[in-house]
Amino acid sequence: MKPLKFMLALLLLVSFSSCEEKDAAIPEIKTNELNNSFVFGEYFGFCPLESDCATVYKIQDNKLLADNIKRVGDNSSLITFHPEPLPAAKYEVAKKLVNKLPAELLTSNQEVYGAPDAYDQGGLVLEFVYNGQVKRIFLERDEKNLPANVAAFAKEVKAVVAQIK
Repeated sequence: MKPLKFMLALLLLVSFSSCEEKDAAIPEIKTNELNNSFVFGEYFGFCPLESDCATVYKIQDNKLLADNIKRVGDNSSLITFHPEPLPAAKYEVAKKLVNKLPAELLTSNQEVYGAPDAYDQGGLVLEFVYNGQVKRIFLERDEKNLPANVAAFAKEVKAVVAQIK
């Protein structure tokens, strides 16, 4: 009887240790919901008063819209956009961000990562609807001050903004 219990215990141990663990807490990204309204861009608080200190875009209904603001404040709901979409080629560049959005940014209640624009380095702004909730997130531009997955996404956002400009 003892060898049978030992074999059963060993079998259970091997079966649990050989399974690839998946993070059940990471949600599936609802691409359709994010495509209905996904805002991303960069801003700089320390720039001449009359300068355009923000470059923000909105993916909406499979189109890319450019902002018509000069500054981003603490409330990104004040960001407005030109009604005419940018060329389809620019939308194609931007749309990849939707699927690269880290699960942490989807599920976390944290609104600020790092210290955006704290030492005149500017910041990144994101706004999207997920599970019916509007999320506004501000990221520091300096990736070394961000969690690794958020830093990788911040780097991607900066690259896309630079490519679309």
